[in-house]
Amino acid sequence: MRYSNVQFIAWCIHTGPRKLGDGVEEYAGLSTESADIAARVELVARALDAARDCPETTRDDPETLKVFMLPEFFFRGSTGAYSMDGVQALVAALQSRVKDEARWAHWLFVFGSTVGKSFQTRPASFFERLFGPKYVIDTSKPIEAYNYVLVQKGGFTYASAGPEFAEAVLKRRQSGMDFILVSGGGGGIAGARVHYLPPTREYGTTSEVQVASYDGNSVFVRDQLTLGVEICLDHAAQRLKKASGLPPIDLQLVPSCGMTLKADSLVARSGGYAFNCDGYANYDTGVLGANSQVQGVDSGDVAVVAKASLDVTGVNVAALFARGAGEVRVYPALPLPKD
Repeated sequence: MRYSNVQFIAWCIHTGPRKLGDGVEEYAGLSTESADIAARVELVARALDAARDCPETTRDDPETLKVFMLPEFFFRGSTGAYSMDGVQALVAALQSRVKDEARWAHWLFVFGSTVGKSFQTRPASFFERLFGPKYVIDTSKPIEAYNYVLVQKGGFTYASAGPEFAEAVLKRRQSGMDFILVSGGGGGIAGARVHYLPPTREYGTTSEVQVASYDGNSVFVRDQLTLGVEICLDHAAQRLKKASGLPPIDLQLVPSCGMTLKADSLVARSGGYAFNCDGYANYDTGVLGANSQVQGVDSGDVAVVAKASLDVTGVNVAALFARGAGEVRVYPALPLPKD
C-alpha cells in the first residue's frame, strides 16, 4: 500500500565499546552468545512497547508508516561479532517479535546493525587430514566480518517471515571505530584481526538497487516507497550519491555509530526525508551517548515531540550496553510525497 504520512522513531542508545581506561576497550555483552541475543531481543521488545505506548505515536493509523530505527552495532555480543548460526537465530527472534499484525502492521523496523563473523580456511595438512576435514581454519588470515542492517516490515501472522518481507543491506566501508584494537594493529574480534568482505562492485559502477532482498545493496522499494540505507561511514563516503542509475529516494535511512547527516551526502528527493539514529555520542553536548536527526528535503530539521524511557526490569542492561538503555525519541507524523 501507499502511505500518506511517515513517523520516525529513534531508539537513542550508546552502542560503542566499554571504555576501561588508558585507551583499553572491550565489547559489552553476555559471555554466552545465545543468552546475549535473547537479552538484546527482549530489550528490543521493551523499546517497541515504549514506542507504542507513547501518546504522540500514531500507533495503528493505517495512513502513517512508523519507521523505528536502532543504531549501528546494536547486535554484536561480547566477542564483537556473532557466529553465522547466531545471526540466523537473531533474525528469526526479531521477526517473531514483530509478526503480530494487530500491533505492527504499519511499522517498518530498521534493526540497527548486526555484526556476524566467518573464518577463512586452508587445505589441511597431511596429518590434519588423517584426523579431521580436508579444510581447517586459517589462523594467519583475518576473520571475515559482515556488518549489515535488517530492514523488516512488521505485521506477520506467522513466526518466520520470508525474504519478501525483509531486506538486508551490507556495510561497504570499514571505519577505524568499527572494532577495538588488537595486538599487531588494526581492529579485531576476540583478539583476532578482522576485515569486511570487499564489495562485489565498486562505488560508481552500480545502481545499488537490490535484485534480491538479501543481496546487500542499499536501495529497495517497500510499500511503494523507495528507501536508501547507508550505514555510518557509507553515508560520509556518499555510497548513494556516487551510485549510478539511482532512482528517486523517498526515505534516506542512516543507522550509525559515530555519524551525523551530511549535507553533501543527501540524495532524498523533494518531499522526502533523511533519518539518522546514532549510537556513539550526543553531538549537541559533545559527550558520549546517542543522538538522532530527521531532516526534510524541503522543510529542514524536524524536532522531537516526545521521549520515552524503557522498562528494563529483569534485563541486565549494564552488561549489554556501556551507557544504559537510552531513550526512545518520537518525531511528528510528516507528509510523504504524493507522486
